[in-house]
Amino acid sequence: MSKKTFTISQSTKVVAADFRNPVLKNAAMILQRDVSKVTTTKGADNQIDLTIAADAPVEEDDFQVSLVSPEKVCITARTALGVMYGALAVSREILKVDDFWYFMDILPQSYPTIEWTNFDLHLPDYSTKYRAWFINDELLIMGWKDHDSQTYVWQRIFETALRVGCNVVVPGTDKNSQLNRNPAKEFGLMIAHHHAEPLGAKIFARVYPNLTASFTKYPDLFRKLWRDAILAEGYPNDLQFRLSWRGR
Repeated sequence: MSKKTFTISQSTKVVAADFRNPVLKNAAMILQRDVSKVTTTKGADNQIDLTIAADAPVEEDDFQVSLVSPEKVCITARTALGVMYGALAVSREILKVDDFWYFMDILPQSYPTIEWTNFDLHLPDYSTKYRAWFINDELLIMGWKDHDSQTYVWQRIFETALRVGCNVVVPGTDKNSQLNRNPAKEFGLMIAHHHAEPLGAKIFARVYPNLTASFTKYPDLFRKLWRDAILAEGYPNDLQFRLSWRGR
């Protein structure tokens, strides 16, 4: 019996079922880019669908890859992050794109087409639920631009974190963290915070440059920064209540 095959070529389209979802949109962009990099010739028109399904037969952020027909493969997960992991698994395992391609300047080997036969791909069984990168030395890349944009550099940071299985990121400090939080979320990453920015609050000295950063002197101003961060991030109401109650 011959193996079931899906041919990846320049004619293969990666389609997000909901392009209003920024995580699916970014996942489709990454996988389509890699298909374009690795293949060199056109073949029959076919597509890879990226879909969120509440009843997907997987747990948490795992994903399922299904060959629906010679013209269609579906990557399905219960979460947008799971779909992202699935798209990156295809990039890694099928297209052979190195996880650190961007930072190590590793170009994938190209082929006319790729015959995809192994659809048994899943998220590794990680022993740690929350797996994070802290972009602690962002001063080293603040002036670094690629594609005439530093945004592109940060997008590749988020992509690389996801490629190695992260689901949490500290997207810099101070101005960088404020600027990069939403882009990180649009890649499916949860946000953690630098110790100088509890709850994601703006740094006291940035907001009040003429005041001494002292909770003893300015407790109400610190609490205001914390409350503002809670409201901006949409933390649960019970956390807002506890912070309000403790401030009395």
